[in-house]
Amino acid sequence: MTNTNMLDLLLLQKKDIWEHEDWIVPLSVALEGLTSEQALWIPPGGGNSIWQLVHHINYYNHELLCRMQNIDPGPRAENNDRTFELSNKDDNQWQQALQETRRLATAIEIELTKWDEVKLQEMRPAGDQTWGQAIARWLPHDAYHAGQIVLIRRLQGSWRI
Repeated sequence: MTNTNMLDLLLLQKKDIWEHEDWIVPLSVALEGLTSEQALWIPPGGGNSIWQLVHHINYYNHELLCRMQNIDPGPRAENNDRTFELSNKDDNQWQQALQETRRLATAIEIELTKWDEVKLQEMRPAGDQTWGQAIARWLPHDAYHAGQIVLIRRLQGSWRI
């Protein structure tokens, strides 16, 4: 049996949440084959569209990646609600949003593979938690929204049964 450290576990969770379909539906699978029209659909009871969820995910994943790379992520959203707001809503913009989701997921994983256990124990610049704690708390965010996307797809009839 091999020793598994925190970095190994975080990378395993990252793969499960983004690409490896096992006991949860990963984000990449939840987004497969969606049209812009399906992505804009809002459930009859209200809530967010899939596209709004993707925009929100991309906002926070961009912010995380920049902070991991010690780069200024740019202006912060006024509040969390603003991270769901869409400006352009055409097929081309939807494809760009999906490409950005994939790019961010890959870049975060690549950045994480450069780290070691010492880096995970370092305090983030904000001083509120270690990097390991921050990544461990971020991972469920994408998993949660992937579950929401599957639910919305089931409601609209675009999910495999």
